[in-house]
Amino acid sequence: IEDILRRFSLPLDNSLISLMKRGFYLGEFFTFLRDKKINLKAWEELVSALLERAKTEPQAKFGEGFWIDHWHYNLDLIESFLYFYPDKVSELFLKTNFMFWDDEVRVKERKYRYFLKDGKVYQLNSLELVEEKKKMISMRRRLRNFLRTAYGRGKVYKTNLVEKLLSIILNKLSSLDFRGIGIEMEADKPGWCDSLNGLPALFGSSLCETLETKRACMILGEAIKKIKRETKKVRVCKEIRWFFDRVEDLFLSYRERKIDRELFWWDKSNQIKEAFRRKTFWGLEGKQESLSLERIGKFLKESINKLNLGIAKGKDKKSGLYFTYFLHEVKEYQNVSYIKPKKVISKPLPLFLEGCVHILRVNKEKQIYQKVKKTALFDRKLKMYRLNLSLDSSPLEVGRSKVFPSGWLENESIWLHMEYKYLVELIKNGLYDEFYNDFFRCVICFMEPRIYGRSILENSSFIVSSAYYDSNLWGKGFVARLTGATSELLNIWVLMCLGRQPFFIDHQDKLFLKFSPLLKESLFTTKKSIFNLGGERIVLPPNVFAFKLFSSTLVVYHNPKRIDTYSPRARVERIEIDDGKRVYSLKKDIITPPLSYKIREQVVRRIDIYFTTT
Repeated sequence: IEDILRRFSLPLDNSLISLMKRGFYLGEFFTFLRDKKINLKAWEELVSALLERAKTEPQAKFGEGFWIDHWHYNLDLIESFLYFYPDKVSELFLKTNFMFWDDEVRVKERKYRYFLKDGKVYQLNSLELVEEKKKMISMRRRLRNFLRTAYGRGKVYKTNLVEKLLSIILNKLSSLDFRGIGIEMEADKPGWCDSLNGLPALFGSSLCETLETKRACMILGEAIKKIKRETKKVRVCKEIRWFFDRVEDLFLSYRERKIDRELFWWDKSNQIKEAFRRKTFWGLEGKQESLSLERIGKFLKESINKLNLGIAKGKDKKSGLYFTYFLHEVKEYQNVSYIKPKKVISKPLPLFLEGCVHILRVNKEKQIYQKVKKTALFDRKLKMYRLNLSLDSSPLEVGRSKVFPSGWLENESIWLHMEYKYLVELIKNGLYDEFYNDFFRCVICFMEPRIYGRSILENSSFIVSSAYYDSNLWGKGFVARLTGATSELLNIWVLMCLGRQPFFIDHQDKLFLKFSPLLKESLFTTKKSIFNLGGERIVLPPNVFAFKLFSSTLVVYHNPKRIDTYSPRARVERIEIDDGKRVYSLKKDIITPPLSYKIREQVVRRIDIYFTTT
């Protein structure tokens, strides 16, 4: 600490040193300097020095319930990492640097959250804050909100990604709805479409999270195949091993059951989950047990089979698409000291685009595209995709979506984030012509500003669809937003520029690189381009597409014959790689070591790739 203060000519003030020792936010640190009237010129350099030397700690405070979709964005992060680092699977899944979040709020057991109101059973007030746990957490000095051993009073429990994913899968398998189709909204909050805020009270569930649970099983299963070469087993905490054993046994009982199988699974799996939560709410004991990768692999296959049964039941026979959301009405129940459902009727909400996105992502059902086009999810006037079909047949209790007029906000509008998610899955599924047919109509920068009603360089939360009663507003964007849709467009951009799997490894784990851009010929320039890049004057000929890889390496695709690069007729004629010292010329389309590593390590200045036709 004193070295940093001396380096930037800051006073060795005891209160400043104390602040740095106990932990601080950057804003808090610079506010302290300002209040002490300490002038600092090289503040950017100081920020870099602090970030380099300090240990960061995640900070958060519980606000409200648990949205059921928030966990599965971690799967996107895993896939994004392996997209560039396919040779790091073992390091990612076996290194023990993962932790579990810990706070003072818990989900109540079912018997405490089911209520009778006007003769109907609801799920309400599902969370409780435990003051004693809050007090215990507040007494911790470092990493306060991370799960610990010795039942909360020991060390922070660190584990690997195998156990982390396995714990999620176990919890989700134990959260399937009464029919085994969707994942329950058990904690007061819905999923991605948070305007369906009434669904949790109606025992709502979502097929999207079932599909994402299947995806988690698939990702972990593939990882296990690769890390088996290094180890045959992993260590997991005693409590996860207990959870695993019980759900594994439940699969056998489920298969042998002839009647009411799904209600049986729902009740028994919830009993196991509730017992697990009681065991772990205050913390872990701290003991670990071994679990073989072969056994985990078999369990994951069994899980996928179970999930597939539910997914199949979520299909709409009329449209061939899949329902996204379900509500459940308890028709018969046992009511002694608490309500225990005995007979339940499930009802799907009208179709949502969200379900189509997840089916494409996980099940790769390409025929979904044409089926969507035949429904009102496709706005024929705007040539864009709506969030959902009409909710006229749904009860008011489903949430605020029902209150909005059709075509406005989260009710039949063009919700950009979800529409862009759909575009991502089209290109990932190899539907390139279909993707570009929609891309130039759906992406905001290609819209007419006169119709959009604002800058086409700015995304909106939603666009008014033709389902809205006032045609003067059709196509207009409302509520400027730079989060979800923008991140999805970045995903699209990466896929367009690099292809679906640019980096790959051989049987010896050697890294290779193949540029396979997914570019429409109309995206290539038609005249010479001159621009400044990092102080260097760059001159490019016509018929090129250029971008910066890793924000450092200029990549230029040359396409003199102006062919779609994803066409079977397109092929790479040669590649030129400039590392600043020499230019390597390759007459092949795959870049081998050591150049593949140098490119990923950002020590290559420029890459030129020349396309021709077969």
